Amino acid sequence: MGQVQAITSGSLLKSRARDEIFDFVLQNCLAHRLGGERPAGYGPAFNPIGFLGKMAQPGDLIVLSATRKKEWSLCWLHRIASDEPENRYLCESVETGEMSWWSNVGIEYLDRDVVERHPQWRWTDQQYAFNDRWQGVCGDPAEWGGLKPLAPAFAADHSVTLALKAADGWREEKQERRFDDYRKVSRTDMRTFFMQCLPEAARA
Repeated sequence: MGQVQAITSGSLLKSRARDEIFDFVLQNCLAHRLGGERPAGYGPAFNPIGFLGKMAQPGDLIVLSATRKKEWSLCWLHRIASDEPENRYLCESVETGEMSWWSNVGIEYLDRDVVERHPQWRWTDQQYAFNDRWQGVCGDPAEWGGLKPLAPAFAADHSVTLALKAADGWREEKQERRFDDYRKVSRTDMRTFFMQCLPEAARA
């Protein structure tokens, strides 16, 4: 086990994302898949690297073993450095948000399709609060006029895209609007966009 270098302590709170990830893992992933095919009914799993040629990649949600520090058990993998005999892994602790390089550790990554279906696992608490406001502005489903609000899509430059999609599943209708900085979007901005998207009959 080797912690190469601590980079930063967490500056953006991600406590709600942390809680969601821990809850999901505890409820669904207390098993490890070693073969290519999983039995029927087998849920999401962590995949050990090096087994059947599987390798970790940046963006993976990983479990580090042999760290002896519980706050580093579950991490986001940001970068892999292969310039030394032992690979080095730049990781972000899910629990604390701290960034650090690690080497000589065991790594298993969560099924990537599961991570892809949960973009909110990367949100900050501020982004969760934004989504709470957005969902609150949209109100009760009875007010949606055949549409449903989607979760915000946050970008690295702080922009955000809000969207409403047809709620019946068979229509492709989708309306969206991009805002340059989610931190400056007011409830009034949200409500104005929401009302613009509704059919005329639903606005009455």
